[in-house]
Amino acid sequence: MTTTHPSSEGAIRRTAGPVGAAVVRAVITEARGRGYAVSPESPTVVGIFGDPATARQIDEMTAQGDPVDVVPVPSSLAALSAVRAARPGRWTVLVTDRTEQQLSVDVLASLVGATLRTPDPWEAVRTDFAARGIEADLHATPHAIDLALGLLQARPSSGWPPVASGSLTRDHALGSVARTHLRVPAGTVDIAGVLRWTRTPGLAGSVARLRAEAGDVLTDAVLAWVAGRADAAGPALTVLLRGGHLTEVVPAGLALHVLTAPVAAGPEAHTALGRLLGRYGLAAEPEALRRWAGAAADVVGELLAEHASADVLAPLLDAADTVLADAGGQPWAISSDLLPSALRLRLHRAAEAVREALLADGSDSQEAQVLRARHHSPAVETSWAAVEGHQLSETGAAYTRAGADVPALHAAVRLTRWLAAQESSAPLKDSSPARTLNLLALRHARHDAWADAAVNALHRSSADAELAQTLSPALAAVRGMRDAHDLAFAAALAAQTPYDRDGDRRVGGADAEQDGVGLIERVLPDAVLPLAKHVPVLMIVLDGMSASVAAPLMDALTDGRYGWQEALLPQHAHRHAVLAALPTLTRVSRTALLTGSMTEAAGQPAERTGFTAAADVAGLGVAALFHKADLEEARGVEALPPTVSEAIADTTGRRLIGCVLNTIDDALDKADPGRATWQVSEIAHLRALLDAANQAGRAIVVTSDHGHVVERRDTAHRPAAGADSARSRPGEGEPHADEVLVSGVRVRGGKAILPAVERLRYTGLKAGYHGGATPAEVVVPVVVLVPDTAPEMWDAAGLSVAPPQRPAWWDAPVAAAGETAVSPVMTEVVPPPTGSATPRTAPDVVAQPPSSARAGLGQRVVASEMYADVAAMAGRTSVTSDQVAAAVDALARAPHGRLPVADVAATLGVPRAQATGAVSQLSMLLNVDAYPVLRIVGNEAVLDLPLLREQFEIDEETA
Repeated sequence: MTTTHPSSEGAIRRTAGPVGAAVVRAVITEARGRGYAVSPESPTVVGIFGDPATARQIDEMTAQGDPVDVVPVPSSLAALSAVRAARPGRWTVLVTDRTEQQLSVDVLASLVGATLRTPDPWEAVRTDFAARGIEADLHATPHAIDLALGLLQARPSSGWPPVASGSLTRDHALGSVARTHLRVPAGTVDIAGVLRWTRTPGLAGSVARLRAEAGDVLTDAVLAWVAGRADAAGPALTVLLRGGHLTEVVPAGLALHVLTAPVAAGPEAHTALGRLLGRYGLAAEPEALRRWAGAAADVVGELLAEHASADVLAPLLDAADTVLADAGGQPWAISSDLLPSALRLRLHRAAEAVREALLADGSDSQEAQVLRARHHSPAVETSWAAVEGHQLSETGAAYTRAGADVPALHAAVRLTRWLAAQESSAPLKDSSPARTLNLLALRHARHDAWADAAVNALHRSSADAELAQTLSPALAAVRGMRDAHDLAFAAALAAQTPYDRDGDRRVGGADAEQDGVGLIERVLPDAVLPLAKHVPVLMIVLDGMSASVAAPLMDALTDGRYGWQEALLPQHAHRHAVLAALPTLTRVSRTALLTGSMTEAAGQPAERTGFTAAADVAGLGVAALFHKADLEEARGVEALPPTVSEAIADTTGRRLIGCVLNTIDDALDKADPGRATWQVSEIAHLRALLDAANQAGRAIVVTSDHGHVVERRDTAHRPAAGADSARSRPGEGEPHADEVLVSGVRVRGGKAILPAVERLRYTGLKAGYHGGATPAEVVVPVVVLVPDTAPEMWDAAGLSVAPPQRPAWWDAPVAAAGETAVSPVMTEVVPPPTGSATPRTAPDVVAQPPSSARAGLGQRVVASEMYADVAAMAGRTSVTSDQVAAAVDALARAPHGRLPVADVAATLGVPRAQATGAVSQLSMLLNVDAYPVLRIVGNEAVLDLPLLREQFEIDEETA
C-alpha cells in the first residue's frame, strides 16, 4: 500500500511494506536496545509503519519471553482505540499505513520514541547474524526487501550462526538457511554432494515448508545457492531445483550419461537430447551436461557400493529409465552400466549369442554342435562380459527384475563353454571296461556335474518370457550331449559290474587310473576310518546329494563364511568320487556306505550296527550314528539334541560320529529339487552340525549314498512288472535301448535293469527319482573338510589343501577352437609346485588346459629379469616361483582378475589360516616399486593385468 503525505519538499510517496512476525520481533529487539521494556503498571506500545493487512496473519507471539499483541490499524481512529486498549505487562505493536501526520498527538505520544518505526529488514538481518555490515552481493539485488524479510522469517529459534568477523556475505546467509532448513551438509559441497543432497528423504517437504514460511524469493535464492556448488552445471540444476524437480536431478543425470556418451552420436541422438533438455526448459553447455551426468553416475555407483535399500535406489533407477524413454533415448540405453533397461538389453543380446551358439535343428551331429559352440564362443563371451560389466549384474536383483535374470544367463554361458570344450571320446575305444568307467565317472564328477548345476540354475529362470524362450535352445543342446554321456556311462557301468569283486578299492582294482573313482562300500574303511585314527571325524551323509548338488554347495561351504576348508585325501589330486551300489536306492547304497560292505541287511538298525562295528574293528572305540529321528529330538532353542551335541563334543571317547540328513532325498517326493539352490541354510541340521564339529575340532567327511535325477515334466512313463522303484526293475528279459542290465556282487539281488537316461520312470510322477544307472545317480562325491582353526590336522592326517574344485570353464572362457578343455582321458598329472609350504597343493589332473591366450603368463612373469631382481631383493620368502606362477595364472583367468583370497591361498597350497601371510608375500613379489599390481579389496585379491604386463615387460601377444 502506498501513502502520500506532505513535506517541506512537496509530496513524497512512502510505501507501507509487509510486516511479519520477524519484523515485529526485530523492532522490539531494537526498542529493547534503546532501553525500553514492558511494565506491569503501564502499557508499552510500539508503532510500525507497514501494511496492516499483512499483520493480520500474525498469531499470538512472544519476544524474548514477553507476550506481544500485534494490532492491525487501518485508520487514525483505530489507532486511538488500540492505544486505549493496550494492556500492561506486554508489548502492544500497532501496524498502520497511516503517516505520523495522520495520527493524533495522543497516539504518537503513547508510542515508544513518540514515532512510527519504518523497519529496515536488512538492519534486523544484520543484527540477527551479529555482523558489522552486509555485503552488497546479498542486499543489492532485485527483491532485496523480500529476501531480507525471508531471512527474518526463516530465523531458527536458536538464532543464526553469527558471522565470525566483518560483514554478512551471501554464502554465509544463504548457506545458513540451506543447512538449517534444507539439510545441506556442512563443509564444502561439490556437484556430487549436490546430487547426493537431492536424495535426502523428505527434502521436497522441507523446501515446501521453507517456501511457505519465508517466501519464494528466499527459497529460490537458497536453491540457486545450493545449485551453484555444482560449478558449470549450476545454472541447469538451478532450473530443476526451482522448478520442483528435486527427485529428478539424479535420474535426469543418468539419462544424460547415456545421451552425452560418445556412442550417442548422430541427429537422432541429438534430437533425443533436445527432448530431454526441453522437458526442463534447459539450454546448458555440453561440458555442464557431462559433469552433471558423471556426478549422477558416481552417486548411483556409491549407493550400489553401499548396498542401499531397494526403496531408495529402485525408484531412482526406474525414474532414470522413464526420463530416457520419454526423450526417445532408449536406442542408446545399452551403453549405460547403471540403468535397468541397459542390463535387460545386454541380457537379451547375450541370450541371442547363446542361442546362436547352441541352436540345433535335430539333424546336427554332436560334433557339429560342439564346433558351432566353439565358433560362436567369442560372441558369447563378449556379450557376457558386457552383462558382467553392468553394475547391477551382481546385486541388481534387489533393484530390478532384470537383475534376477543374470544367474540364468550366466548358467547358459557356462553351458556354452562346457559344450564348446567337449572332445571326442575316441581314445576310450581301446580302453578296458574298468578304465573306461573310471574316466567317464571322473568326467561327470569334474565337469558334467557342474553342467548339471548350471542346468538347474537355468531352470530357475525368470519371469522374462522372451529371455526364457531365447535361452531354451541351450537346454535342448545340453540335453542331447548329456544323454550321450549318460548312455556311454551306463554302458561302461554295465560292462564292468560283472567283474567287480567285493573288496576292490577302486573301479577295476589294480587297473584303475591314478586318483580314480572308488566304490561306496570302501568309503568307510578306506577314507573315514583311517582319517579318524589321526583326527576326530564327523561323517555327514546327505542322503540323495548328487554331484551336481555338491558342486555349488561345497563351493559355498568352503568360501570362508563357515570356517571350513576342503582337503584332499592322501594320494589324491582331486576331490574323491565313488560309485553307488546298485540299484542306487537308499536301502541298498546307504547300507553299503555305512557298513563298509555289500550286505543283504538294510535299514537303520543294520546301518547303526555295521557302522559301530566297523569303528570298533578299526580300533576307534565307541562310535555313534544318528538318523533323522535322533536329530529332530531337539527342544526349544537347542540347535541339536543333547545326545548329539555331547557326542560330537567328546572327541576323546567318540573318535567317529555319523549323522544322516534326509532333506535332499525327502525333496524328491514332493518338493522341487531342480529349482532349489541347496545352500547350507536349506538343509535341516547341517549348519548346527558344522558349528558343533568346528567347535569340537573335528574334521568332516561329507558324502552321500546316491544322487538323483530331477523330474522336469519330460519323462517317459514305462510301467514295468515288479519294478521296486521309479528307476529300477527286475533283471528279467532284454533291456530297451535306453536301459542297461547290470549284474554282479555290487547289484542287490545279483542283477537288475536300470534306466540309462534321465527321462525314464517306471512308477508314478514325483519331483525326482533315484535308482538308475545314470552318473547323476551313481557318482557320489566324498568331501573332506578341515576347520580353519585346526592347522595341526593337515600334517597329522596326511591331508593336502584342495585347490578350487570348479572346472576352468565355470569361471573363464574355454580354449580357442582346437584346444579343448574337457576330455574323458585324464591320466597325465602335473607335479605340485616345488618347495611349497606344508601342506602343499595336490597335483591337478590335466583335464583343463589354460583357457585363454593368458596361458603361461605366470611362468613368463617369474622368468623375467624384473622378477629375478625383485625376488633377490626380497630374499627368502615362503612362496616359491612355481607358486607365484600358479597364482598369477589363476588370477589372470578369473573374471576381472578377481579371486577370493581363500582361492588364491588354495592355489598356493596354503591353509586358509595362513592365507593373509601368503598373499602378502605374493603382493611383495608382484608390486614392483609399490605399484598395486596385486591388491586386496575386501576378501578378494585383484590383479591389475595391464600393470602386471607393464611392470614385468610381458608382451600381451605372447602372454
